[in-house]
Amino acid sequence: MDVRFSLRWSMGFLLGLACILSGCARLHALAGNATATPPTWALGLVGAGLGPGGVEGSYSGNGAQLAIEQVNAHGGILWHGTRYQLATVFSGASAVSDRVRELLGHDPPIVALLGPDENDAAVAAMPLLASAGLPTLTLAMASELTAPPQNGGTPTILRLRPALTTWAAALANYAVQSGGTFVLASEDDPYGHAGAAALAAAGPHPAAQVNVPPGMIDATASVSAILALHASTVLCWGAEAEAATLLHALHGAGWAGQFLVGAVDATFIALAGRDAAGVVGGITWSPDLTDTASRQFTAAYVQRFGALPDEHAAALYDAVNLLSATLAQVGPDHAALLAALLALPSTAGVAGTYRGTASGDLLAAPHLVNVQGTTVRLLGS
Repeated sequence: MDVRFSLRWSMGFLLGLACILSGCARLHALAGNATATPPTWALGLVGAGLGPGGVEGSYSGNGAQLAIEQVNAHGGILWHGTRYQLATVFSGASAVSDRVRELLGHDPPIVALLGPDENDAAVAAMPLLASAGLPTLTLAMASELTAPPQNGGTPTILRLRPALTTWAAALANYAVQSGGTFVLASEDDPYGHAGAAALAAAGPHPAAQVNVPPGMIDATASVSAILALHASTVLCWGAEAEAATLLHALHGAGWAGQFLVGAVDATFIALAGRDAAGVVGGITWSPDLTDTASRQFTAAYVQRFGALPDEHAAALYDAVNLLSATLAQVGPDHAALLAALLALPSTAGVAGTYRGTASGDLLAAPHLVNVQGTTVRLLGS
């Protein structure tokens, strides 16, 4: 055999083998990169979530989940050349304060908290939330959350819905503009007391206040007091069942004035039935709204969860999108993220236009709507 041919053949074989091995290595590296888990920024859900094992939970948790899925499907959040995915972290603790402590101790650290959803729970957890210095976006509306500001004058708890004082003032102003005698019918429970206090702080003030007993079945006493005052407008600040009972009784007594409720929702409309027609109340959002953002959100939510969303779902959907946009600007540092949210420029969301304020109130005022059939329409639309 020609030695030169043998050497050339051997060298060619070895070079070919090296190329094959090198190619395999490159393919393996590419495959590894394709399946690598992207880095993640976690949001802690305090008030509501999807629960352990992926069990679907409340509207607010579903709203947050929908937004996270959409953000991730569009490539996540780009920060300093790296794309991050969003994820939610839950706590199984029963007490809100224990949930907050568990989430604050999560490793790796979460970048922001969503919740608590309820006023009492948020107020109870306020000292712990404020001391943590972690941006917290809550559905709670209690005035104590931002007045006085926590954390040395800088609020860390940001409200996604208007404060009760703002809510009460919007309804009271409408009542006064309607003319005649304006009477407040407030339920004798913490919710009713909070509404009455908010109205007293915000003004304008009603001519008189009538008590609505919790669990009221017979509204005779409340109706008699309202009729004796010759009320032309009644603002009922109470639960849906009591508000509907009072409305039925007033109409049954022949009263034909303007009835207002603190918040209009599907439960009140169903309980009030035909008597709900023309009732005016406040909302932050409703699936009945027909603007483009509302229609797109409702369609996506129904497709994902098989049910209509509510204002809680819309609020946390907006919260995740606000956080996503802000994280892309300043990253996950808590102080920088909080400062950016407090200075947030006017930003359109599903539930309205959000804007940073020194008090931490991100949504300026509720929408006022009137009931038409089984749906609501914005006043003036």
